[in-house]
Order: sequence, then C-alpha cells, then structure tokens
Amino acid sequence: MKDSTKSLFEKLRFLPRVLNKREKVFFSALIAVSIISFVTFITSLYLSKTEKVPAFGGSYTEGMVGSPRFLNPIYSSTSDVDRDITSLLFSGLMTYDFSEGFSPALIESLTQEENLLKIRLKEGLKWSDGEKLTAEDVVFTIKAIQDPEYRSPLRPDWLGVEVEQLSELDISFKLEQPSVAFINKLNLKIIPAHIWKDISPSNFPLSKYNLNPVGSGPYRLKELIEDREGKVSSLILEPNPYYWGDAPYITKFSVLFFDNEDDIFSLTGDHKVDGFARITPKDYRQVYLKTGFKIYRFQLPRYFALFFNLDNEKIDQKMRTALGLAIDKNEIIESALAGRGDRVDSALLPKVYGLEIDNPSLFNPEES
Repeated sequence: MKDSTKSLFEKLRFLPRVLNKREKVFFSALIAVSIISFVTFITSLYLSKTEKVPAFGGSYTEGMVGSPRFLNPIYSSTSDVDRDITSLLFSGLMTYDFSEGFSPALIESLTQEENLLKIRLKEGLKWSDGEKLTAEDVVFTIKAIQDPEYRSPLRPDWLGVEVEQLSELDISFKLEQPSVAFINKLNLKIIPAHIWKDISPSNFPLSKYNLNPVGSGPYRLKELIEDREGKVSSLILEPNPYYWGDAPYITKFSVLFFDNEDDIFSLTGDHKVDGFARITPKDYRQVYLKTGFKIYRFQLPRYFALFFNLDNEKIDQKMRTALGLAIDKNEIIESALAGRGDRVDSALLPKVYGLEIDNPSLFNPEES
C-alpha cells in the first residue's frame, strides 16, 4: 500500500511537465475550487453544529439624564431614572415582556375565582441582604401604597383591593369587582418589611434606604458616588447572589448621570459610555450621526388618548365615534413620533391582553 501511494505522488510530481498551458490553468482552477469547497463545507458544518451563547463577565456603562432620588418602588414611578434602576434592583410578583406576555416572577402559583385571587410565593426567596422574602413583605408593600400618609403615586391603582396574608407564602387579594386587568398590577415591585416597617410614613421619603436599597432583583447596589453638592454622579451595580432567577451575564453594571444628552454624547467617542436610552423620535437620526451607536427600539405598554367626561350628556357615543373618524392617527404618529409608534383603537392594549379589533375606527373626515 505504501509503495502504490509513493508511486502515485511521484507521478504527480511530473504532471506539470506533461500538461500544456491551458491544461495547467484548468488544473490549478480545479484545485482552488476544491480547496474553497472543502473550507466552505467544514465552516458550514461547524456553524450548524455550534451555537453562540452569552458569556458571564464584562462590564457595561449607561448614561442617563437626571439623578436618582428614590430607588424605592413605591415612589420610583414618577422618574425615568428611578424607575429604570429600580427595575434592576427589585422584583415584582409578575414580570412582563412582549414576546411571552405576563409570567410569574416571585409567584409560584396563582388562582382566581371572580373577585378573589390567591397567590403563593416561591420557596427560598431572599432579599439582597440574605433575609427571607415572605408574604409579610408583599402585604406590607401594598398597604403602605394604600395608606395616604406614605404619599405613593401608585395609591390610585390599589384602591378597593383588600390584601391579606394567609401564611408565610400565601396571600389573597379581594377585589371590589372582577377585573381581567388586575394581573397587570401584580407587576408591582416589592420592598422589604424588615427594613421599612419601623420607619414612620413621614420619614419614608427621607430614609437613607431610598439610595441604599435592599431588593430582590438581579442586581444589588455596590457603590454610589456623590459630587461635592451631594448629588449622585454615578453608581455601580453587581449581581445579587440571592437572586431567585438566572444570574445576569454582565458582572459590572455602571450608570453615569448627566444634566443633558449633549454631555452624554461628548463621552461616546471616548467609549466612557456604552449606551443610553430614551431618545426622542425627532432626535433619532441626529443621535445616530453624532454617536454612531447601534439603535434598538423597544415598545412600551402605554398610549396617548383623549379622555371624556361621560357624565356630560353631550359627550355621547355618536360624538366620540365622529371624533375618532376625524382624527388621522397615522398622521399624528408620523409627525409627532417620526413614524416610530403604533396606532391603538382600544383602551386595552392588544399586545398586552391579546385583544383583536375587528373593525377599527379609520380616518374618514367626510363620514365624521
């Protein structure tokens, strides 16, 4: 076998001598095509048998306009900065995303019969300081929101809801009337009773824990830096070792705070800022040209609408229908949002509740 193989290679050595010029070109091209085909086949085989997955580690720095004041879920809803950071530090009973809709977070199970809803928390839940997270924390959070002395902006959402602790893990909610939208409220972030229960309502907004939070989210606060005037200039988050879900891949999440967007843009070229959010539609193209950053678009579960006093007899169904026909929603989206919005035809968002509108009210000024 060795002799025959050796003889074959010896013959191939003399092949260029017996080929004419045209045959040499053809033979060389054939070898090149064979090599390229082989490499392509191996590469395709490798890619088909492998999958890109994220790796743990690395850091990310985000720029934000403003400064945090209340890293506390019962107050954070009035500030974009507070709300964004709080979402990383605290967990809700439920969570929501547009691909999967509502799904359990701190909840293990949920049952509902008419106006009575019962939930059971997952076992082994802990706060970022290692203390147990129980039904007491849920009840304390909701009752604090309902108490006018705490002055939570979330209070209107929880009026008419009776919450009761049934056991260490079980809670019941009694509603004044059945509501399919109540599950949306379970997205509420929970605060720890063992931290806050001894703080009076009047001192709640003044407590150090508003900027030194103990939460149950994927991250916990590692460091907070203030300038000479006592204003927060930056903070660093690290993975929460007691988090109930999958650990975050980014191990160092930093936030730098600025007075305006131009200050953020000035640092993008030096790579001191890896990203920033909340670009207004009118500034979309300008931001892209200034920074060269890749822009991602996320939809928010909110809408803008006209609200009528239905006690006024003049505001009847016919009038509201006429106004709907007279308003060009597509033109408003194009002019006010640079086309970066979706029209809605109901107070219930379709992508949240799976609602389908068979006959939406379309722009028709002549019929209005």
